[in-house]
Amino acid sequence: AKACIASLTTEPGDDRAALRRRRRLGGQDNDTYYFSSYSASHIHETMLRDVVRTESYRRAILDNAEALFRDKVVLDVGCGTGVLSIFAARAGARKVVAVDASDVIK
Repeated sequence: AKACIASLTTEPGDDRAALRRRRRLGGQDNDTYYFSSYSASHIHETMLRDVVRTESYRRAILDNAEALFRDKVVLDVGCGTGVLSIFAARAGARKVVAVDASDVIK
């Protein structure tokens, strides 16, 4: 996944732009900055407190429970707090596997 994201976030042949980005990101490359930005709990708290966002996800999942979730196996990659995994389980998923690479889940 990191290689895929890197290919989307880098500009081939523009080393000066990459260097400017690293300086702006405190010396980190795009991937490191992106993944480390989710290691702090405050970003997850902010997302969970966003009622419109969270409720929209909940409604989308529960409104499609029969067609998309009931008795299915769900893989939630980049699950963060796992709130979408919980919604999938409530929608009747047979099994939910939630994985995340950030330090927030440790």
